[in-house]
Amino acid sequence: QIRKQVRMAPNVYADETGQKVQGKQWWTWVFTTTREAFFLVRKSRGQKPIEEVLGKSYGGVLNCDGLVSYPKVASKIQRCWAHLLREAKWLAEAHEGQARNLHSGLCELFVAIKHIRKNASVQSRKKIYTSFLKRLQYWVNVSKTYKELRKFAAKIEHGMEHWFTCVLHPEVEPT
Repeated sequence: QIRKQVRMAPNVYADETGQKVQGKQWWTWVFTTTREAFFLVRKSRGQKPIEEVLGKSYGGVLNCDGLVSYPKVASKIQRCWAHLLREAKWLAEAHEGQARNLHSGLCELFVAIKHIRKNASVQSRKKIYTSFLKRLQYWVNVSKTYKELRKFAAKIEHGMEHWFTCVLHPEVEPT
């Protein structure tokens, strides 16, 4: 019954974490809505556990990290800014200079996202979405020129269109 409610929800938050079970890798999946939480433990971190819960073509907005399996099941995705900012902070602490600038720039963009979600008109959201994409692409392009930031830049760029779904759908959280 809980799985059915999650599958029918207009917005689902999903995440997975690994653990060893008798020396072998397993994954605990969680799918939450505003009212339900569904946990699933599977050997797979692939597409099948996601389909098992959400079906083969989830029609709502899925909040998740950058795992490549999620877009195979959902077309509307909000990538998690908490994951992004946490990794950017780690990079800023590990490297001087541009990594710190990147972290600051992403934090400023996140503050702007939160402000816009509360205050932008429906008519202006698409234009704002496009301008935010350009701002994020700027940080990706700058980061690509630094060896220690290239992998992170590629992670951001993969699924670039999914970082600002919450601007178009203000009922969806950015984290």
